[in-house]
Amino acid sequence: MILGKFNLRHFSNMGADFDTKTDYYRVLGVNKNADEGEIKKSYYKLAQKYHPDKTGGTTDDKFKNISSAWDVLGDKQKRA
Repeated sequence: MILGKFNLRHFSNMGADFDTKTDYYRVLGVNKNADEGEIKKSYYKLAQKYHPDKTGGTTDDKFKNISSAWDVLGDKQKRA
């Protein structure tokens, strides 16, 4: 997935292991029974809000968490 000039999968693969205790649904603010469309819509909204280029880099950690959640929930196999 590409947003602007950045490949978001690049951010989630920068040596950060997935925390198995993190509730990715909560990170994206969706229910566990949310469909693909809801997850995608929530991700794009949060990614635009917390993107480091828009915020001057002040929300890098928040953006990385959002990207990690999308990496898992945006892929049907990983979400299962």
